[in-house]
Amino acid sequence: PPRLIPDALAALTAMVADPGLERRGVLAVLDIGGSGTSISLAEAGSLELIGRTERFAEFAGDQIDQALLTHVLERVPHSGEDTGATAAVGSLARLREQCRSAKERLSTETEARIDVDVPGYRGEIVVTRADLESLLARPLDDVIEALRDTLQRNNTGSAALSAVVLVGGGSAIPAVRQRFSSYPGRVLWSPRPALDAAVGAALFAAFGGAAETATRAAPAVAPAGADADATYALAWSQDDPSTEDVVPYAGEDTYVIDDYADDATGRAERPNPYRLSDPQESPAEDEPVGWRRLPLSLLGVVAAIALVAVGGVAIALTSVDGSDSDRPTPGNSPLSRELTPTTAAGETVTVPGQPAAPPT
Repeated sequence: PPRLIPDALAALTAMVADPGLERRGVLAVLDIGGSGTSISLAEAGSLELIGRTERFAEFAGDQIDQALLTHVLERVPHSGEDTGATAAVGSLARLREQCRSAKERLSTETEARIDVDVPGYRGEIVVTRADLESLLARPLDDVIEALRDTLQRNNTGSAALSAVVLVGGGSAIPAVRQRFSSYPGRVLWSPRPALDAAVGAALFAAFGGAAETATRAAPAVAPAGADADATYALAWSQDDPSTEDVVPYAGEDTYVIDDYADDATGRAERPNPYRLSDPQESPAEDEPVGWRRLPLSLLGVVAAIALVAVGGVAIALTSVDGSDSDRPTPGNSPLSRELTPTTAAGETVTVPGQPAAPPT
């Protein structure tokens, strides 16, 4: 899985491989970048960081470019034009880029020429390495003071430093290296300081924690050779264009997936997902499951039973609501036997609710 490591640890891993580090005492790592300088302390033996990394924003590559731009504008003859006007913004941006390029050239040359094209002036101004050193004198003193504060904050004396390691693009400036040479301990830098963190991260990814262990056993550091060529070949520039495959692939419609490899052959094939499906080659649909597997004859029997049950209920309801033709009705048929009165002759029977008859 991906792992995050501090920039200082990555840079130290690269410095162990080239130019090499003494594995004793304390190392001070100064990463001078475009937006600021990071100051870190580490144990030389284990490369473990001591305390936290301090950020010093007052010394940065962008600020050096701005200081050099101001120096050039001060040498431009005044013509009454306002260089801060909106129309001059584009000219100042191009001039700032030329100052950045001149700063980099002064790392290997003693002077650099800058073409100035601003409102009211067009010409060439020469900037020397001495000019750049004078511009960096005060900011470098502030960096030295920030390093002292970092050592004091971590209870580390200057005598305990075994080396001051300079990384980042700003460490290529000769004035920076010269200023730290007066500090206790050796001053180390790499031929390509801007790539130290990237090289160290690649070594750490390839070898893990053993990246610095493999290099610490080196008997001696190889002498520094000539500066490498700044022109790098692109990865795809090595391809032979004559062997380019311009014919579309027409092989089998399968591809190999390692994650589903067969135990016996180590390879497994799957249908190509980018090929349109053929109706004639489409697999048969899965058979229905559950109640849909019942035979049709059984379904017919169940339906017939349900129909008979419903019909029986309907007939029963109809018979209840039928006519009462068999109910007996009063008529003129003679009685089967003669009725005998239950009261004596001449006895009067009183019926409730009816008026009594008067006596005769």
